[in-house]
Amino acid sequence: LDRTSGSGNDNIDSVSATNYKTKGRFVQYDQSKTNTLADVQLFYTKEIKSIKSKVDVLIGHSYQAFRTNTNNYAAYGQDGTLIPGSTPTFPDDESEFRLESYIGRVNFTFNNKYLITASIRSDASSKLNPADRVGYFPAVAAAWKLKDEFFKSVNALTDLKLRLGWGITGQQDGLGYYTYLPRYSQGTATAQYQFGNTFVTYLRPEGYDPFLKWETTTTSNVGLDFSFLNNRISGSADYYFRKTKDLLANVTVAAGANFVNRITTNVGNVESKGVEFTLNTTPVKTADITWDLGVNYTYNKATITNLLKNPDPNFKGEPTSGIGGGTGNTIGIHSVGYAPATFLV
Repeated sequence: LDRTSGSGNDNIDSVSATNYKTKGRFVQYDQSKTNTLADVQLFYTKEIKSIKSKVDVLIGHSYQAFRTNTNNYAAYGQDGTLIPGSTPTFPDDESEFRLESYIGRVNFTFNNKYLITASIRSDASSKLNPADRVGYFPAVAAAWKLKDEFFKSVNALTDLKLRLGWGITGQQDGLGYYTYLPRYSQGTATAQYQFGNTFVTYLRPEGYDPFLKWETTTTSNVGLDFSFLNNRISGSADYYFRKTKDLLANVTVAAGANFVNRITTNVGNVESKGVEFTLNTTPVKTADITWDLGVNYTYNKATITNLLKNPDPNFKGEPTSGIGGGTGNTIGIHSVGYAPATFLV
C-alpha cells in the first residue's frame, strides 16, 4: 500500500490589480493518492532425475487499484468573505482505476539441454470498455544449450545457448480513467454563462470513445548467449521483430463527430525491428583488483504502417511534438512509412 498526500494554498495580496475588489484572494487545495497492490503466487517444482529433467509451474493473481482524491476549495477575500462564483471543484470526487490479472506459466528442462517455457496472461483494465476489458496474452520460448550438445570438449567455451521467443503483450497507459464513458464535467470560472450580472457555471460534455480496447504488441526474437574462459568474457546477441496493432494514439477528430477536436483511440499499426549486442569482459581479476569492461550496441527501426480507421488519400499524417511560439505549433508528425514523431520543420 502506497499513500501520498499534499496540500497548499494560493495567497494573492490585496494590492494585486486582479483582486483589489475583494481585498485579495485565498484558495486552499489538497490531494491524496493511494496505490493498493496484492500479488498471490503459487509455485510447484518437480525434478525427474531419470531423464535429467525438471518442471516448474506458476499460477498467480494480481490486483491493483489506483485512487486519487483532489479538493479545490472555494476562494475567500482577505476579510473572510466568500468570493462569488468560486465554488469548489469536485469536492467529493475520487477518481480511480483498477487492474486485475491472472497468469499461468510452465517451464520444462529436458536432459539439461533443452528448455521450453509457455505462459498465458489474462489482464483486465477498468479504463477499457466492458466488452473488451479483458485481454489474453500468450507467450512461448525455447532454448538449446549448444555447449552441452556439440562443444563439450572445448574447455575455453564456458557456455553457448540459442534462444527463440514469441509473445503478445498489451498496454493501456496514456488513457484517462473514464474516457470510454459519456460524461459531463463542471465548467471552470473562465467558462461561464452570463445572465445579467450573474455568472453561471454549467456542465459540459467530454469527448469519449465507447470502443476503447487493449493496444497489443506481438514480438518474435532469436538470440545467442555465450561465455568464454570461465565467464571472463560473456555476452549476447539478439534480433527482434515487433508488430503493434490497435495503437493508442491521440488523433484529430472530424468536426461534429465528437465533443472534442482530438481524442485518444485505437488507431494505426507500427512495426519495429532491430538488433542488440552486449559484451562483458573482466580483463583483470586478482585478489586485490577486479576490472570489468562492458560494451553494448543497439539498432532499432520503427515504421508506422497505418494511422487511419478508414482510408483517406489526402491524409498526410498526424502533427505531434508541440513547441512554443504560438497555439497549436508542432515540430513533428506521425506519418505512414516513417518513424513515429519524425521531424517536420
